[in-house]
Amino acid sequence: MDRKQNVGPEDEREISDLILDQLELADVVLVNKCDVVGAKAAKQVEAFVHKINPKAIIHRTVRSNVNLKHVLNTKLFDMEKA
Repeated sequence: MDRKQNVGPEDEREISDLILDQLELADVVLVNKCDVVGAKAAKQVEAFVHKINPKAIIHRTVRSNVNLKHVLNTKLFDMEKA
């Protein structure tokens, strides 16, 4: 399986495509700056992420402050599902 790990200048994907790829494959997603955008906007972002990737675990953060147990060694990644 070739995942284009060595993307070169010939790669014409838009940044939006790359972001969607990341969201689709993510096991954990951090929704940051929740103190700035407020609860309603954070909830909208979470709903969007959930629509793209219903299995992702979503954590709201402020200044990217998250307990490391939620992002490191989660054992959530499964190469066969990726």
